[in-house]
Amino acid sequence: MSIIKAKMDNKKKTIGERLEEEISRKFGTLKKAAEAIGSRSSSYFRPYITGVSRPGMLLRKKLADIGLDVEYIMGGEKLEYTEETLEMNAAVRRKLADMKYRIEELEKELRDIPGLESPPKKKKNK
Repeated sequence: MSIIKAKMDNKKKTIGERLEEEISRKFGTLKKAAEAIGSRSSSYFRPYITGVSRPGMLLRKKLADIGLDVEYIMGGEKLEYTEETLEMNAAVRRKLADMKYRIEELEKELRDIPGLESPPKKKKNK
């Protein structure tokens, strides 16, 4: 089968079919995948697989966090990742987590300043 034919076949599948395929590939069962994202119920994914609901941003993030190919699930295009790309992705995630932590620490410091109830507002230039 050609690459173009494979891409067309993947796009014909529904989001639910691709989600179920990815879960099966990575976890084998819906229950294991549900546990991986913190759900107690194997029926967690049913509304998405049956097409009743579409995965929102929160679920997409959870799916990506457990190693599912969200781009493929949502759009039908499988992305091929090299080891270098995966390493860069991990480095970016670490950097973002570090930046988030630093921002939270700065917010705490601002709250500790006496008499300062909220961060100063930007002045409008005239």
